[in-house]
Amino acid sequence: MHAFGRLLGRLYDAIDCAGLTPGTVQAIEQSAGVPVFRGLGLEDHPARAADLWTLCRRRPSSVDDPHRRIIFVGSDHAARAHVFLDAAYALGFEAQTTSQKPLPPAATADLADASTRGHWVLRTGPNLSDEETTLESCRRLMQAVLVDALPRP
Repeated sequence: MHAFGRLLGRLYDAIDCAGLTPGTVQAIEQSAGVPVFRGLGLEDHPARAADLWTLCRRRPSSVDDPHRRIIFVGSDHAARAHVFLDAAYALGFEAQTTSQKPLPPAATADLADASTRGHWVLRTGPNLSDEETTLESCRRLMQAVLVDALPRP
């Protein structure tokens, strides 16, 4: 495992070890010499807060609005929902959670509809966010996590 970790460290600037046992990840981490992550794409990784960033990018003024509101539809017990809601609360959003399909939100509220497993619908006012915008937010957030983890000269 030591040789494998060294090889990976020579080939890559960072390694994501989703699905490996903690012992295997630790062995790779000890010998790779580069940042090692445990599941950047998993539902409970903080990078999943990209859904919130997508909403903020669609309505930049909401960042400074003291009455920011998000309606969250679906199970708030799922890992991705926990990450999303924790980030929303940390940024000062008021989040209304419901397991029922809501009426269209007021113009001042954003919507994160997670009622369909694996497919979230994000809406800022009357505007739906497309999948490409959400994926771009996730990609940028993961890049920021990777850049932050790289050793500084």
